[in-house]
Amino acid sequence: MAPFISKEVLEELIKKEYEKNGLEGLSSMAPFVSEHTLNDCVKDSYQVHGISSLVSIAPFLKKELLNELAFDAISKEGIGEITSIIPYIDNNLVIDLKNK
Repeated sequence: MAPFISKEVLEELIKKEYEKNGLEGLSSMAPFVSEHTLNDCVKDSYQVHGISSLVSIAPFLKKELLNELAFDAISKEGIGEITSIIPYIDNNLVIDLKNK
């Protein structure tokens, strides 16, 4: 249904779904949502629930955003914090972290 809804209506539905069910409710709609709206939801979820909350939506996110959040999570909680999203971050980042 999402591909047939106007962008404006879809954006509002996404925001309401996120408020109600968090990121897990967005995974089926993520390919149809603007990058800006998705990133806003992701950053909010990260701040409230940590990096593990991003797993359900990680395949739809840009690696740059995931790398940025992974670096932040490591600085706050340690490298063990990012294990749930390692498949989705930049391989060079993982290699750099392993060598440190």
